[in-house]
Amino acid sequence: HSSGNITRYSTILLSIRLIWISHYHGDHMAGFPMLMQQIYQYRCISNRSLDKILVIVPCDIVKEYYEYVSCICGFDDMITIININETLYINNKQLLDSYYKDFIHQLVSVPVYHCVNAFAVVITFANDIKICYSGDCRPNNNLTRLGLHCDLLIHEATFD
Repeated sequence: HSSGNITRYSTILLSIRLIWISHYHGDHMAGFPMLMQQIYQYRCISNRSLDKILVIVPCDIVKEYYEYVSCICGFDDMITIININETLYINNKQLLDSYYKDFIHQLVSVPVYHCVNAFAVVITFANDIKICYSGDCRPNNNLTRLGLHCDLLIHEATFD
């Protein structure tokens, strides 16, 4: 039923609280502006005041994204952009607690071999579900160690 799909779609968009972008390739970040536009549209329709979305991106994207979302799109009141280096190999508990204290227990970004400023991420939720996302990387011992015993591994396997 199509109206059910639209309702589900809007519910999903309104529930997004974190966007983590692994690297500066189009297949990983080009959809961001359209996603933000859709979220903005459904926030306006729902007439609900929602928390800002935390956007974690590599340092080479931070300035461009900030300028794009604030100057061109006007979404700066919807998001907080964080340099991915603030989550590098460590769980930035202060950062997470200020946004997701009861939802995310740990978020650790890991540099990987793919392109300049490419990262993977391991997220452990408050319910102890652990997700590891490789972000197009080649085999990586640090990611293997941090992602060990994850509940869900998302690996794009771009390289052998």
